[in-house]
Amino acid sequence: MKKSKVIRHLTDCMVPHRMCRVVTKDDSNYYVNYFPLKVNEEFFLGAKEDDFQLNGFKICPVERVKKADVRDDKCLDINICEGVVDALHIPKVNISGWKQIFRSIKDMNKYVMIIVDDEKCYAERLYIGSIVRIKKHSILLRICA
Repeated sequence: MKKSKVIRHLTDCMVPHRMCRVVTKDDSNYYVNYFPLKVNEEFFLGAKEDDFQLNGFKICPVERVKKADVRDDKCLDINICEGVVDALHIPKVNISGWKQIFRSIKDMNKYVMIIVDDEKCYAERLYIGSIVRIKKHSILLRICA
């Protein structure tokens, strides 16, 4: 799917809040439902919907999205009835670049889950912790023990 079409579908779901079925390169061919909250040319921030509940946020480079489809079905109606749509809030995260993303999360003083996809050795690494310092090419996390 072309990047411009992915951005258009994600943007179309922002106002009013609608769900978007997204497949990323990380998820293989598995669809995940998101309520897109912020979208630009490089990133999207979405609230993950799972069985009529919100299940965290994902910030993803648009280039990693393989497919994004507007989900116009009864699931949205159920999410509205269950109060899921009313519970949506947009985190104060600047998605204009990785440095800004990490700085915004650090300023919120929240824990973050970071998945590093190492394409060289075909492995994923998962880190959970709080951001201590942001450097030019890396971040320092205080890892949860």
